[in-house]
Amino acid sequence: MNMNETKKRILFKSRLCIGKSILLGMFLLLSIGGYANEFLDVASKVPVKGLVVDENGEPLIGVNVIVKDSPNTGTITDFDGNFSLIVDVPVTLVFSYLAYDTKEVKVTKNISSLRIQMNPNTELLEEVVVVAYGAQKKVSVTGSIASVDNKELLKTSTANVASGLSGRLPGLAVMQSSGEPGRENVNLFLRGAATMNGMSPLILVDGIPYDNISNIDPHEIENISILKDASATAVFGVRGANGVILVTTQRGKKGSVQVNASLEYSMQQFAFKPKRVNSWDYAKLRNESLMNEGAGEYAEFSKEDIELFETWQTGNPEDPYWHPNQNWQKILFKSFAPMIKGNVNLSGGSDRVQYFVSTGYVNQGGIFNTEKKSFLGYNPQSSLNRYNFRSNIDYHFNSKIKAFVNISNSVEKVNSPNVGVSDIFIGSLTHRPTSPGPLSDTSYKLQMSGENLVDSHPNRIVADPLDPLKSAYGLLNRGWLYKRNKIKR
Repeated sequence: MNMNETKKRILFKSRLCIGKSILLGMFLLLSIGGYANEFLDVASKVPVKGLVVDENGEPLIGVNVIVKDSPNTGTITDFDGNFSLIVDVPVTLVFSYLAYDTKEVKVTKNISSLRIQMNPNTELLEEVVVVAYGAQKKVSVTGSIASVDNKELLKTSTANVASGLSGRLPGLAVMQSSGEPGRENVNLFLRGAATMNGMSPLILVDGIPYDNISNIDPHEIENISILKDASATAVFGVRGANGVILVTTQRGKKGSVQVNASLEYSMQQFAFKPKRVNSWDYAKLRNESLMNEGAGEYAEFSKEDIELFETWQTGNPEDPYWHPNQNWQKILFKSFAPMIKGNVNLSGGSDRVQYFVSTGYVNQGGIFNTEKKSFLGYNPQSSLNRYNFRSNIDYHFNSKIKAFVNISNSVEKVNSPNVGVSDIFIGSLTHRPTSPGPLSDTSYKLQMSGENLVDSHPNRIVADPLDPLKSAYGLLNRGWLYKRNKIKR
């Protein structure tokens, strides 16, 4: 081994030792760093204590204290309003309590004791509910009471405010037996048939008994409350046995004049229409039913009749009048019925006088297909025209004496066919698709009792002799003739 090789080995060993030393140093630094981080994590968890008080400085019991974005970490205040919580700082604590505004407080490393003052929710505390012959703050009500305000009432497009309460007040059952304009016959039930004195609840509008509230304009109403249990209705005695409905109308407030105007247009239609049977299938089924009763194969409709009915499938029927494919629902009813509602009201007042004045109009059209008034001389369509007026005036003599005047009126004009509308609906379902009509057609001649063919008169009602109702179209548009001539149906 020469001198040069010895120097190279010594240099290589020196470099190896230096490399090992550097690696060992890096490992120690990483270990120390990891230990330091672990130490810092443990050190960041600090106990946070504090006191929660109300607006008067009194301790609040049961206040929720939770870590923001971590709802599973939290606590509540004890009987003295104190709380204690171990959290990672910095952190944001959320304080919440019934009838108070939610408050968020950021806790840093330098804060370990807190004093939190909660602010009451004035909107909730000032919300009142009409109870019996007065008003009470909602938060202090103990009886079974439910209420709905003006905003909720105006969300519905119905012309009848009573039917608009359906599903909006728990415990109130709304039953409507008809959809005819002005004759909805809406019944309200709170506690069912609870007494021998009837089933309807007692209805009071501004303290005045009413039979029903169907003709009141919802724009006039401030709120509607229902009193359901004995503690809420006790002051009404036996008259409140079936519950009480309290309607409070709007009143003027101190301030400048406020004018509100609204105009609504809506359309009403049937929620469901039964599926109809076409004429050729009906003819076959009719013959089959008669065969089951012992008749021949073509007891009512001949083979030629059925073939003529079936030509409707081609889109070019050969005998559209005497072998029709009638859709009586389409003949008797329109696709929809229009409704227009309008209201203009103004309110305002001074320290001494406040006023609220409202005028409203409702026009609810019918859904029947009727002939023109110019031809019949009268209008057989179902319709409702209602005019509402209300004026509520309050006069303050001083801080203790007040007088008020409430003036309200409604005028309704209800129009309907000259016969019961139930027969028209029955006819739309039971009239046969094979029946000709509903009016005569001068293009086709008639055969009267085996005589020769004669010309038909225009616009005459054509009735099916096998139909007990004869013609629902005639009942609808010529009902006065049915009554005058006593036509048997």
